Formats: sequence, C-alpha cells, structure tokens
Amino acid sequence: MNKKGLFILVLLFSVMFLGISGVTVADGDPFISIQSNVAFASYFDSGNGTVSNPWILENKSFVVQNMSEIYCIRIEDTTDHFIIRNCTFTGFEEIQVEDEGTYYQYHGYGLTFKNVTNGEVDDCQFYNLEYVAMAENCHNIKVSNCDAIGTLEEEGYQYAKGLNVVNCTQLFAYNNTMNYLSYALSGRGIQDSIATNNTVYMTFHGFDLGDDCDNNTLKFNSVILDRSHDVSPRMVSGAGVKQSDIIATGIQFGDNSENNDVQWNDITGFDYNGIDDAGNMWDYNLWSDYYGEDADEDGIGDTPHTIAGTAESVDEHPRLYTLSGEPYTPPARPTTPLPMIPSELLIVVTVIVGVSIIALVVIFYRKRKAP
Repeated sequence: MNKKGLFILVLLFSVMFLGISGVTVADGDPFISIQSNVAFASYFDSGNGTVSNPWILENKSFVVQNMSEIYCIRIEDTTDHFIIRNCTFTGFEEIQVEDEGTYYQYHGYGLTFKNVTNGEVDDCQFYNLEYVAMAENCHNIKVSNCDAIGTLEEEGYQYAKGLNVVNCTQLFAYNNTMNYLSYALSGRGIQDSIATNNTVYMTFHGFDLGDDCDNNTLKFNSVILDRSHDVSPRMVSGAGVKQSDIIATGIQFGDNSENNDVQWNDITGFDYNGIDDAGNMWDYNLWSDYYGEDADEDGIGDTPHTIAGTAESVDEHPRLYTLSGEPYTPPARPTTPLPMIPSELLIVVTVIVGVSIIALVVIFYRKRKAP
C-alpha cells in the first residue's frame, strides 16, 4: 500500500473511533470552556446568539474517564442566547467497598454556568455525575425534557447530586425526570423561578430551597420516595451513612424564603414531605402523611394538612387523588415505639436501686435501736 493509501486508511479509522468514543480530554480540563460571547463560535454548531438564531450545540456525547472534578461544559460571563440539545453526559464511577457493603461515588460536573444569561438545556441525558448541573448568578435559564439518573446498583446506592443553584433568577424547569439522586434541586437565593411537571423519584431530598428563595412556583410535580424499595444501606450523602439514618425531605424552605407557591404536587414517602419555616402558600397537594377524612367524597380532605416547620403552614385543600386522577390511600399512620433501655444500663440501675433500699432499711433499724 502506498503512503497516500495508508494515510487515508488511518484518517478513516480515526474518524470512526471518534464517532463511537465520545469526547475525552486531559485530566482536570473542561471538555468545553466558554468565557465570553465570542467563544460560542468556536464550540457550537450553528447560530449567532440572538433570540431568533441562538447558538446551538446538539447531538454530542461527553464521557468522564478516570478523572475527578471535571466540567463537561463550563460557560461563564455570557449574555448570548444558546441551546444545548440532545447531548449525553456520563460521569466517572468509583467503587468503594467497606464493612457495610459497596457504594458508588461519582465524579464529573455535567453543566456549570456562572454569570450566564439566556441559556437553554433541552432533551439531554445525565448519568452518574457528582453534579448534574451547577448555576451561580444566572438569569433566564431553561431546563426541559431532560433525564438525570444515578444508577441504583444491586448492592449500593450512588453518591450523585442534581441541580445546585446559587443566586439565580428566572430559572424554568419543566418536564424533567430526576431519579436515584441525593437531591433534585438544592440552593439558595433562587428568585422568580418555576418548576412544573417534573418527576422526582427515589431521591432522598426533592426540592431543598434554603435561604432567600422568594417568589418561586412549584406546581404539578411528582416528588416520590419509596422506602420499601430494596436498596443498599449505603446512601448518597457519603460513606458510613445508612439509608435508615437519612431524614428524607420532599419540599423544604428556609426560614427567610417567602412568597413561594406550592400547589398541585404529589409529595409522598418522605420523613417530612414538606418543611416550611417562612409561611409560604401550600394548596391542593397530595400528602402521604395526611390522615384526615373525606366525608363528602370530593377527593379533598375535610381538614387542613399541617406542614412541618416553625411557620406552622397548612394546606387548606389536601388532595386524596394523584395527579393522574387515581384515588390515593395513605399508608398506616406510623407509631413511635417507646425507647428501649439498654440491658447493661438496666442492670446498673437495678443494682443501684437495690443497694439504696438496703441502705435505707439499715438506717431505719439503727434509728429504732438507738436510745
């Protein structure tokens, strides 16, 4: 074979290899790093950054291989309109084995936005990432029709997180599924945002909105934890933590997060389905810990549902049917067993009481014999 033929053969092989292997980079470097509007042209497939013709990046696969703390796509300090569409992000899996069994710790950041305005993520898939996405000081970001999954292994639960948000406004999340994660959405300083028609399943913390989260709407979301699911004692918050030790929360607000609207959600299976320390609006939600009656059989509880937290908020119209229209029967009201006294302590207490009684008897008889 002549040199020209050999060159063509090598080129064809290289193209085929890149087509099936996805994107890989050196340890610690981002796959794509954009730090200005001008940089979009170097990485995105088409567009010019306007509302009518946004930058488009689509049909790409990003796989984190044998590296930690890597950003698949990092975008900073931009105002151009852009869309990331139909892309797949897969993290690096690290297996940990300890006395209590196996658990799976994941590395990789799917998307990281900082000081970004006018971004959209649509129809993307995220697998086994330490963070699905992180956003800081962002505005007008949409996330829709995406799947974020941490694999539930036969012997272990993964260490994987969802969306982490700090000081962002007008975030819109709709029609997404987030399964088998530590949390779906956690953050502070989230303002004027909407999450609707999302499904959060087997995630031990659904929507955790901390301090300064105001004027947000959570509507028509299914936030479900099935504690009967056969999972490992390991849990997503790290090594040495058992599933049974996790205090699972469905939707939670910090003590200075106000004017949030939480309506028409299914919130079931958590230790605390709702926690409100600020006094927000809750109405027409389904609660697995509501045990009131429905005498008129209209599907709405006859008495309000009290929500945990210092604000003593209530849902005036707790639903007794799911968002899909199916009747719902809450599980039996849990009973709190009396605390058990350890046997060693019981023996010590018994000895002390016995000695005390004998001493009292001796003192009593001595006093009687005294002249």
